[in-house]
Amino acid sequence: MRPELSRQGSGRVLLWGAVALLAAMGCGGGSSDPGGGIGVTITPAFAPALAMPGPQVTLVESSVRSGRITLDLVLSEIGEPVSGVAIKLSYPAEISRFIDCRDGDLFPPGRCIEEEPPGLGEVFLSLTIINPEPAVDASGSVLAAQLEFLVFELGDGSIEFEGQNLAGSDASAVLDVNGDPIFVNWYAGEISGS
Repeated sequence: MRPELSRQGSGRVLLWGAVALLAAMGCGGGSSDPGGGIGVTITPAFAPALAMPGPQVTLVESSVRSGRITLDLVLSEIGEPVSGVAIKLSYPAEISRFIDCRDGDLFPPGRCIEEEPPGLGEVFLSLTIINPEPAVDASGSVLAAQLEFLVFELGDGSIEFEGQNLAGSDASAVLDVNGDPIFVNWYAGEISGS
């Protein structure tokens, strides 16, 4: 019986030693930061894709602070009224996490709705009018929304608009007055942490 007690006791010592080590490293269980708070400072950056002239949706770096990066979602040269924007966005979940969608200037406040399946590196965004509101003018360049990401690891990866110019819940589209997709070009880019 003595050897079994000895093994159990040493297992408890190892367990408590591991807990103490994790606590000393700042890896407490309550951290919402996927980076674990180990003390490494990650500086986020974004390299936008090269955009060509014409109707387009682009992502542009807006600001960087404390491991977070805000990207502007900009509609340009759409040329007709817009009733909504639906986006399926993929991003590198191994280095970043989607945090928030804030309203831009295209629609009234409170219209940026987000849904994110856990752990997939995908987020669905919806910005729309509410009937009977008229479609909005999107001529020139207009800020549709601001998207915030936390970058918690070193590395880089693509942010991509999925299902471009398609109707449906698994696609990215700018919608006309009838709710049909308007053909536009989509330009995202590379997010990185250094």
